[in-house]
Amino acid sequence: LTVHKFSSQLSQWVLELKEAFFFLNHVREFKFFIIDNVIPSVNPEICYQVNMKEDALKTCREHTEKVADFTADSTSPHSAIYCMELVTMSLKPREKGKSEKWLIQQGIG
Repeated sequence: LTVHKFSSQLSQWVLELKEAFFFLNHVREFKFFIIDNVIPSVNPEICYQVNMKEDALKTCREHTEKVADFTADSTSPHSAIYCMELVTMSLKPREKGKSEKWLIQQGIG
């Protein structure tokens, strides 16, 4: 595995990572940097930021607690619906970011 191939795969993974925020309820921000060893520097690439209103955070926390308490013997299903905003910001100069609003439904049972 060459450095270039590894870097390319890692960059692709970072682009696909934003979909994981729909399931990783505890992550609010992720920043990706490239370390350049030719010209010693740390270059910012991209930042994902999750914004949720307080009622959505409460719904998310309650659902997480229900999931933690759920066992194979549990008979009552539980679902949660909440809104989140995912902001993708390029950390490169002169590149614009974008904002996406999502309606999330998670359930168990």
